[in-house]
Amino acid sequence: MSTEASTARRLTLTRLSPPHRSRRTILIFEKRGEGYLPDELLQVAKIRLTALELSLSDIGKMLEPPISRSGVNHRLRKISLIADTLRGEDNRGE
Repeated sequence: MSTEASTARRLTLTRLSPPHRSRRTILIFEKRGEGYLPDELLQVAKIRLTALELSLSDIGKMLEPPISRSGVNHRLRKISLIADTLRGEDNRGE
Protein backbone atom coordinates (compact mmCIF):
# COMPACT_ATOMS: atom_id res chain seq x y z
CA MET A 1 0.00 0.00 0.00
CA SER A 2 1.38 3.40 -0.93
CA THR A 3 2.14 5.97 1.74
CA GLU A 4 -0.66 8.23 0.48
CA ALA A 5 -3.18 5.39 0.48
CA SER A 6 -2.08 4.32 3.96
CA THR A 7 -2.45 7.87 5.28
CA ALA A 8 -5.88 8.27 3.66
CA ARG A 9 -7.07 4.97 5.15
CA ARG A 10 -5.80 5.93 8.61
CA LEU A 11 -7.57 9.30 8.43
CA THR A 12 -10.80 7.65 7.30
CA LEU A 13 -10.66 5.15 10.16
CA THR A 14 -9.94 7.95 12.62
CA ARG A 15 -12.95 9.92 11.40
CA LEU A 16 -15.21 6.86 11.66
CA SER A 17 -14.10 5.69 15.07
CA PRO A 18 -15.97 8.01 17.47
CA PRO A 19 -19.49 7.48 16.05
CA HIS A 20 -18.84 3.74 15.79
CA ARG A 21 -17.77 3.63 19.42
CA SER A 22 -20.76 5.76 20.39
CA ARG A 23 -23.15 3.26 18.82
CA ARG A 24 -21.50 0.56 20.94
CA THR A 25 -22.01 2.69 24.01
CA ILE A 26 -25.66 3.23 23.16
CA LEU A 27 -26.07 -0.53 22.81
CA ILE A 28 -24.78 -1.01 26.36
CA PHE A 29 -27.11 1.68 27.72
CA GLU A 30 -30.10 0.15 25.91
CA LYS A 31 -29.39 -3.44 26.96
CA ARG A 32 -28.16 -3.04 30.52
CA GLY A 33 -28.67 0.54 31.65
CA GLU A 34 -26.06 3.03 32.79
CA GLY A 35 -25.32 1.05 35.93
CA TYR A 36 -23.77 -1.70 33.81
CA LEU A 37 -20.66 0.39 33.11
CA PRO A 38 -18.16 1.19 35.86
CA ASP A 39 -18.10 4.90 36.78
CA GLU A 40 -14.79 5.60 34.99
CA LEU A 41 -16.20 4.18 31.72
CA LEU A 42 -19.58 5.82 32.19
CA GLN A 43 -17.97 9.27 32.49
CA VAL A 44 -16.19 8.86 29.16
CA ALA A 45 -19.24 7.35 27.46
CA LYS A 46 -21.54 10.19 28.47
CA ILE A 47 -19.15 12.87 27.25
CA ARG A 48 -18.52 11.07 23.95
CA LEU A 49 -22.26 10.62 23.32
CA THR A 50 -23.02 14.28 23.90
CA ALA A 51 -20.01 15.74 22.06
CA LEU A 52 -18.72 13.63 19.15
CA GLU A 53 -16.61 16.53 17.90
CA LEU A 54 -14.35 16.62 20.97
CA SER A 55 -10.86 15.21 20.70
CA LEU A 56 -9.77 12.48 23.09
CA SER A 57 -7.51 15.03 24.79
CA ASP A 58 -10.45 17.37 25.33
CA ILE A 59 -12.54 14.56 26.78
CA GLY A 60 -9.69 13.65 29.13
CA LYS A 61 -9.51 17.23 30.39
CA MET A 62 -13.24 17.20 31.18
CA LEU A 63 -13.01 14.14 33.43
CA GLU A 64 -12.61 14.26 37.18
CA PRO A 65 -9.77 13.63 37.72
CA PRO A 66 -8.42 14.55 34.28
CA ILE A 67 -6.71 11.78 32.30
CA SER A 68 -4.53 11.60 29.18
CA ARG A 69 -5.65 11.08 25.59
CA SER A 70 -4.26 7.57 25.85
CA GLY A 71 -6.34 6.93 28.97
CA VAL A 72 -9.52 8.05 27.20
CA ASN A 73 -8.71 5.83 24.23
CA HIS A 74 -8.12 2.88 26.56
CA ARG A 75 -11.51 3.42 28.22
CA LEU A 76 -13.27 3.69 24.84
CA ARG A 77 -11.68 0.38 23.82
CA LYS A 78 -12.96 -1.23 27.03
CA ILE A 79 -16.47 0.03 26.23
CA SER A 80 -16.16 -1.45 22.74
CA LEU A 81 -15.13 -4.84 24.16
CA ILE A 82 -18.13 -4.86 26.52
CA ALA A 83 -20.46 -4.00 23.63
CA ASP A 84 -18.92 -6.76 21.49
CA THR A 85 -19.58 -9.24 24.30
CA LEU A 86 -23.20 -8.13 24.57
CA ARG A 87 -23.61 -8.36 20.81
CA GLY A 88 -22.28 -11.93 20.95
CA GLU A 89 -24.82 -12.78 23.65
CA ASP A 90 -27.59 -11.46 21.41
CA ASN A 91 -26.40 -13.59 18.52
CA ARG A 92 -26.44 -16.71 20.72
CA GLY A 93 -29.87 -15.86 22.13
CA GLU A 94 -28.66 -15.40 25.70
